[in-house]
Amino acid sequence: MAKQCADRCDAHVEELKKLQKQAELLGRTDGYGTLPSAMQLGEKFKQLAVGGGSYYDLLSNLRDRIAVATEMGDVFRKIGDRYGQAEGESAAGIRRAGYGA
Repeated sequence: MAKQCADRCDAHVEELKKLQKQAELLGRTDGYGTLPSAMQLGEKFKQLAVGGGSYYDLLSNLRDRIAVATEMGDVFRKIGDRYGQAEGESAAGIRRAGYGA
């Protein structure tokens, strides 16, 4: 089960990286026209998407989520490894005690 969880975390990271690439394109804000209000709106959208303002932008959010999902995958892998190790040690102890095959 731990391996399945780790694999799912890895798949989630890949999906987030795809979204990250798409989000980088949102930094282009040259299509709003030349009116000052349009330029301000474009700049605000750019800041929300890729940063540069006082907002928690989309790219930062995606980077944080990628880091968390990566860390979770690593934790699940360690859990699986430790479970396998404990299972092996328990089986060896049972055999040493004269039980089992």
